[in-house]
Amino acid sequence: MKTVKIIYGALLTAIKILLTRFFSIQLPTMRFSLSFIPTMMIGMLFNPLISGAIAAATDIIGFAIAPKGEYFYGYTLTAFLSGFVYSVFLYKKEVTLKRVVLATVINVVLLNMGLNTLWASITTGKAFFAVAGPRIVKNLIDIPLRIVIFMYLIKLLSKSGEFRKVFQEERSIA
Repeated sequence: MKTVKIIYGALLTAIKILLTRFFSIQLPTMRFSLSFIPTMMIGMLFNPLISGAIAAATDIIGFAIAPKGEYFYGYTLTAFLSGFVYSVFLYKKEVTLKRVVLATVINVVLLNMGLNTLWASITTGKAFFAVAGPRIVKNLIDIPLRIVIFMYLIKLLSKSGEFRKVFQEERSIA
Protein backbone atom coordinates (compact mmCIF):
# COMPACT_ATOMS: atom_id res chain seq x y z
CA MET A 1 0.00 0.00 0.00
CA LYS A 2 2.90 2.40 0.65
CA THR A 3 4.06 1.99 -2.96
CA VAL A 4 0.58 2.81 -4.21
CA LYS A 5 0.47 5.94 -2.03
CA ILE A 6 3.86 7.04 -3.38
CA ILE A 7 2.63 6.53 -6.94
CA TYR A 8 -0.51 8.55 -6.22
CA GLY A 9 1.62 11.24 -4.58
CA ALA A 10 3.81 11.44 -7.69
CA LEU A 11 0.77 11.50 -9.97
CA LEU A 12 -0.86 14.27 -7.94
CA THR A 13 2.42 16.20 -7.97
CA ALA A 14 2.51 16.03 -11.77
CA ILE A 15 -1.14 17.07 -12.00
CA LYS A 16 -0.49 20.03 -9.68
CA ILE A 17 2.44 21.17 -11.82
CA LEU A 18 0.31 20.95 -14.96
CA LEU A 19 -2.63 22.78 -13.39
CA THR A 20 -0.39 25.49 -11.92
CA ARG A 21 2.02 26.10 -14.78
CA PHE A 22 0.09 25.23 -17.94
CA PHE A 23 -3.64 25.30 -17.17
CA SER A 24 -4.00 28.46 -15.14
CA ILE A 25 -4.58 32.12 -15.74
CA GLN A 26 -1.56 34.09 -14.49
CA LEU A 27 -1.81 37.80 -13.81
CA PRO A 28 1.06 39.90 -12.38
CA THR A 29 -0.10 39.57 -8.76
CA MET A 30 -2.46 36.57 -8.77
CA ARG A 31 -3.20 33.22 -10.40
CA PHE A 32 -6.47 31.44 -11.15
CA SER A 33 -6.16 27.64 -11.16
CA LEU A 34 -7.50 24.35 -9.85
CA SER A 35 -4.13 23.37 -8.38
CA PHE A 36 -5.60 23.31 -4.89
CA ILE A 37 -7.27 19.96 -5.72
CA PRO A 38 -4.10 17.85 -5.89
CA THR A 39 -2.70 19.71 -2.86
CA MET A 40 -5.78 18.77 -0.83
CA MET A 41 -5.59 15.17 -2.03
CA ILE A 42 -1.90 14.97 -1.11
CA GLY A 43 -2.95 16.27 2.30
CA MET A 44 -5.35 13.34 2.56
CA LEU A 45 -2.59 10.84 1.71
CA PHE A 46 0.42 12.00 3.73
CA ASN A 47 1.22 13.46 7.14
CA PRO A 48 1.62 17.25 7.45
CA LEU A 49 5.43 17.38 7.07
CA ILE A 50 5.48 15.11 4.02
CA SER A 51 2.50 16.93 2.46
CA GLY A 52 4.23 20.25 3.01
CA ALA A 53 7.49 18.94 1.57
CA ILE A 54 5.69 17.58 -1.51
CA ALA A 55 3.92 20.91 -2.02
CA ALA A 56 7.20 22.82 -1.68
CA ALA A 57 9.00 20.42 -4.05
CA THR A 58 6.13 20.80 -6.52
CA ASP A 59 6.58 24.57 -6.44
CA ILE A 60 10.33 24.28 -7.10
CA ILE A 61 9.96 21.61 -9.83
CA GLY A 62 7.14 23.57 -11.47
CA PHE A 63 9.26 26.70 -11.54
CA ALA A 64 12.22 24.77 -13.01
CA ILE A 65 10.00 23.33 -15.76
CA ALA A 66 8.03 26.46 -16.62
CA PRO A 67 9.21 29.61 -14.84
CA LYS A 68 6.78 32.50 -14.61
CA GLY A 69 8.68 35.55 -13.43
CA GLU A 70 11.59 35.25 -11.04
CA TYR A 71 11.84 32.52 -8.42
CA PHE A 72 11.01 33.75 -4.92
CA TYR A 73 11.41 31.49 -1.89
CA GLY A 74 8.34 33.00 -0.18
CA TYR A 75 6.00 31.26 -2.59
CA THR A 76 7.72 27.95 -1.81
CA LEU A 77 7.18 28.60 1.90
CA THR A 78 3.49 29.28 1.24
CA ALA A 79 3.27 26.07 -0.81
CA PHE A 80 4.78 24.11 2.08
CA LEU A 81 2.35 25.65 4.56
CA SER A 82 -0.59 24.99 2.25
CA GLY A 83 0.20 21.27 2.03
CA PHE A 84 0.83 21.21 5.77
CA VAL A 85 -2.53 22.84 6.61
CA TYR A 86 -4.56 20.60 4.30
CA SER A 87 -2.91 17.56 5.85
CA VAL A 88 -3.58 18.73 9.41
CA PHE A 89 -7.29 18.76 8.59
CA LEU A 90 -7.55 15.80 6.19
CA TYR A 91 -4.84 13.20 6.89
CA LYS A 92 -6.28 10.07 8.52
CA LYS A 93 -9.45 11.98 9.32
CA GLU A 94 -13.00 11.89 8.12
CA VAL A 95 -13.40 14.30 5.20
CA THR A 96 -16.29 16.48 6.29
CA LEU A 97 -17.59 19.78 5.05
CA LYS A 98 -16.43 21.42 8.30
CA ARG A 99 -12.83 20.18 7.86
CA VAL A 100 -12.73 21.22 4.21
CA VAL A 101 -14.14 24.66 5.06
CA LEU A 102 -11.61 25.22 7.87
CA ALA A 103 -8.65 24.07 5.78
CA THR A 104 -9.78 26.16 2.82
CA VAL A 105 -10.41 29.32 4.84
CA ILE A 106 -7.01 29.07 6.54
CA ASN A 107 -5.29 28.49 3.20
CA VAL A 108 -7.10 31.24 1.35
CA VAL A 109 -7.20 33.90 4.06
CA LEU A 110 -3.89 33.43 5.86
CA LEU A 111 -1.72 32.00 3.10
CA ASN A 112 -3.12 33.37 -0.18
CA MET A 113 -4.45 36.72 1.00
CA GLY A 114 -1.81 37.16 3.68
CA LEU A 115 1.55 35.65 2.75
CA ASN A 116 1.14 35.52 -1.03
CA THR A 117 -0.02 39.13 -1.07
CA LEU A 118 3.10 40.04 0.92
CA TRP A 119 5.27 38.08 -1.55
CA ALA A 120 3.55 39.75 -4.52
CA SER A 121 4.15 43.13 -2.92
CA ILE A 122 7.83 42.35 -2.41
CA THR A 123 8.38 40.90 -5.90
CA THR A 124 6.50 43.63 -7.77
CA GLY A 125 7.68 46.55 -5.62
CA LYS A 126 4.09 47.71 -5.14
CA ALA A 127 2.60 48.65 -1.78
CA PHE A 128 0.95 45.77 0.10
CA PHE A 129 -2.52 47.36 0.03
CA ALA A 130 -2.23 48.22 -3.67
CA VAL A 131 -1.67 44.52 -4.40
CA ALA A 132 -4.23 43.35 -1.82
CA GLY A 133 -7.35 44.99 -3.30
CA PRO A 134 -7.92 42.78 -6.35
CA ARG A 135 -6.54 39.73 -4.51
CA ILE A 136 -9.13 40.08 -1.73
CA VAL A 137 -12.01 39.99 -4.22
CA LYS A 138 -10.51 37.02 -6.06
CA ASN A 139 -9.85 35.05 -2.88
CA LEU A 140 -13.27 35.70 -1.31
CA ILE A 141 -14.83 34.25 -4.46
CA ASP A 142 -12.29 31.42 -4.33
CA ILE A 143 -13.33 30.12 -0.90
CA PRO A 144 -16.82 28.81 -1.75
CA LEU A 145 -15.68 27.65 -5.19
CA ARG A 146 -12.87 25.54 -3.72
CA ILE A 147 -15.15 24.02 -1.12
CA VAL A 148 -17.89 23.12 -3.58
CA ILE A 149 -15.48 21.77 -6.22
CA PHE A 150 -13.49 19.66 -3.74
CA MET A 151 -16.53 18.21 -1.94
CA TYR A 152 -18.18 17.36 -5.27
CA LEU A 153 -14.99 15.74 -6.57
CA ILE A 154 -14.55 13.70 -3.39
CA LYS A 155 -18.16 12.47 -3.62
CA LEU A 156 -17.57 11.42 -7.23
CA LEU A 157 -14.23 9.75 -6.53
CA SER A 158 -15.48 7.96 -3.42
CA LYS A 159 -17.61 5.78 -5.70
CA SER A 160 -14.40 4.32 -7.16
CA GLY A 161 -13.07 1.16 -5.52
CA GLU A 162 -9.45 2.18 -6.13
CA PHE A 163 -10.01 5.61 -4.59
CA ARG A 164 -11.62 4.10 -1.49
CA LYS A 165 -8.78 1.63 -1.13
CA VAL A 166 -6.05 4.31 -1.24
CA PHE A 167 -7.69 7.43 0.19
CA GLN A 168 -10.12 5.94 2.68
CA GLU A 169 -8.00 3.26 4.29
CA GLU A 170 -8.26 4.94 7.70
CA ARG A 171 -11.07 7.46 7.32
CA SER A 172 -14.51 7.93 5.81
CA ILE A 173 -15.98 10.48 3.45
CA ALA A 174 -19.01 12.23 4.99
